[in-house]
Amino acid sequence: MALRAEIRGLLTGLGLVAAAVVVAASGPTYIPGQALLQSLRPHLAVGLLVYAVVVLFSGARWRALALAGIAAVSIAHTAWIIIPQQQARAAVAARPTVTQFDLLSFNVLNTNKGNSAPIVDMILERDADVVILMEAAPLLPDIERLRTAYPYGIGCELEATCDTLLVSKTPLEKSSRLADLGHIFPRRVIYAASVIDGHRVNLVAAHLTKPYFDYFSVAEARVLRKGLNGLEGPVVVAGDFNAAPWSRNLIRLMRNADLLTGNAYPGTWPVELGDLGVPIDTMFTRAPAVITSIEGLPDPMGSNHRGIVAQITLVEQ
Repeated sequence: MALRAEIRGLLTGLGLVAAAVVVAASGPTYIPGQALLQSLRPHLAVGLLVYAVVVLFSGARWRALALAGIAAVSIAHTAWIIIPQQQARAAVAARPTVTQFDLLSFNVLNTNKGNSAPIVDMILERDADVVILMEAAPLLPDIERLRTAYPYGIGCELEATCDTLLVSKTPLEKSSRLADLGHIFPRRVIYAASVIDGHRVNLVAAHLTKPYFDYFSVAEARVLRKGLNGLEGPVVVAGDFNAAPWSRNLIRLMRNADLLTGNAYPGTWPVELGDLGVPIDTMFTRAPAVITSIEGLPDPMGSNHRGIVAQITLVEQ
């Protein structure tokens, strides 16, 4: 009996720590690292729910119920965020279709040496209309093959500044530019525009800093929001946001820049979890552009991120 009591006490202590982490993932951002927990909220809540079952089998029924209740509230909180996102997207998607095009986005990973040829082969096989790449320097050995299939692009003119790259089958406007989101990692946002099937579309590629670098990612999102708000017409923004669409930083960005999320949230990190991972690489649109399908690429091809490909639909205004 004494041993069982000690085990229950140990499980309770660990459960309190786990519950505190889940609560922190749902609360306002006050401490370093809390923004990272926000992107992990659904995973942490499910983990706490599983842990509550373990506590239940130890004989601590009321403690298990309390932990399960905290997990359930956290899951409901995430649903409370996701459901309005999907309702807003569905309302735009219900309008009559004008045209469609495909966009592929992939963080190659700076240290992903030796996979340049197969990655470019994959991109060419996918045959998307627009391709956005982050940490793209490892593709420089095969960059000319990519530029032959996608003759219009911006980014990676120099190896030293090769991070964010946008290439397109259709011409980009002369005003297209590579810019800074912040000072810690420069030249990580591209503002471009192209006429696709007779319709002008703003194309934006972004690579935000990881959220555990204090509040740099919050400042970068503000810069991105200002840039997006200066664009007229349909907007598609894709890239590595290092945060999930239910994190406070991206919720704020979506609200202040009038953005819509995709119809699904395919996991991109860690790659071992596939679609069950965290969707830190994603896409957003502004009406009359809307994402009607989005999926993760099955093979990370040496990267620590999965790529994503989406069908973008332009609808009547």
